[in-house]
Amino acid sequence: MVIPGWLLRHTVTIEAYEGDSAYGPQYAAPVTVRAFVEEKIRTVRDQRGEEVVASTTVYLLPSQACPPESRVTTPSGRAASVITSALHDGGGASHSRPSGGDPHVSRQHTEFHWEGGRLGATRRGRRGAEEGLQKALEHLLAESRKIVPLREGTLERSGRVVRDGLEGGVTYDTVYAKRQHEELTWKHLPGRSAKYLEIPLNTQRDVMLRLMQVSLRRWLRG
Repeated sequence: MVIPGWLLRHTVTIEAYEGDSAYGPQYAAPVTVRAFVEEKIRTVRDQRGEEVVASTTVYLLPSQACPPESRVTTPSGRAASVITSALHDGGGASHSRPSGGDPHVSRQHTEFHWEGGRLGATRRGRRGAEEGLQKALEHLLAESRKIVPLREGTLERSGRVVRDGLEGGVTYDTVYAKRQHEELTWKHLPGRSAKYLEIPLNTQRDVMLRLMQVSLRRWLRG
């Protein structure tokens, strides 16, 4: 599967993991590269095959080394350790530069951050993880409603949490929701803003992760 190079609109800093020594983990010198960063909470399997929670997926050029346990710093300034890395080369598709356009690249995705432990080991553990995710998403929805553009309230009322097991998100469902989110030049009432989901997702990330951890801590304590 190929994606256009212009989609790699973010930059991340990577310190590739090179192995362990007597002094601890060893990393390559940091490099800053183009990437596409997707902020979405989901479950993945780590190197041991255990189901863990990841909050971010990073798409890189396939030539960029980023093995598991590497350190990655996202545009928000948050550093995390890579859980798993996979190369998707489109079955041998060439990395060509089409005439008059950006280069096309095969997709590599790296999912990382916040390990939730053996979520699938017991029903109680999975239920705790689902409850934590639900609370985190509800918090994000509440915070986004504080700044969503407001006129008649239609956009604000359309906001809802959508969750399926251990994957979920917050959505606003009107024909103009996306345009309102992306248009930075439009004027809004005081306290209201474009990027009404992106802003609280970045500012409330630590709160959301703590909400996710509460139920899991209860499970781990028995």
